Amino acid sequence: MTPTIGFRGGAFHHKFAAILTAITGFAYGSYANSYEVISGPFDWNEAKVDAETRGGHLATITSANEWQIIVNQIGLPIPYFSDTPSNNPGTIVGVWLGATDLETEGQWKWITGEPWSFTQWDPIWNEPSGAGIYGEEDYLAMYGKDGSWNDGTGSYLRVFAPIGYLLEKETSAVPDGGATAFPLALAIGMLVLGHYRLTNQQQLG
Repeated sequence: MTPTIGFRGGAFHHKFAAILTAITGFAYGSYANSYEVISGPFDWNEAKVDAETRGGHLATITSANEWQIIVNQIGLPIPYFSDTPSNNPGTIVGVWLGATDLETEGQWKWITGEPWSFTQWDPIWNEPSGAGIYGEEDYLAMYGKDGSWNDGTGSYLRVFAPIGYLLEKETSAVPDGGATAFPLALAIGMLVLGHYRLTNQQQLG
């Protein structure tokens, strides 16, 4: 998921963060999201449910910058990767990501509703192929060796090519300008918020 304004709950909160940025000169609210490879022979729907029970979601990679953050966190090849998983129990060939074109073939969508603009399709195998010998391929997977993308069937090959998934969790918002500016911004923010609420009360009264 692309780093976003860290103040949630409606248009005001986004405006509030913009005011802080204008006053302090710092861009507030970028999420340094965390990413983790979860191993196991998941199909795509199982992976989606499991990620949500862990308090996150299947990872959405919406920019080259986010991809670099992921590489810095988990490394390449990804943890548990093996070219021959059938000979190495507990290993995986890749991970599921949070996108599908099940609704309309060829129109890929992130499960978070974010814009679909950044891609890393495997050029060697001319992905996405849309279909294979095992049927329609409507779910996004990432190869563990180099991070390139492939479309796969929802179930995939549990024994010969087990796939885990990349879990993404959002973390607390921090100021992009550095932690030293945060106390000042917090104080200013409280003043702005108090003024906003007082103004609203006067208008309602």
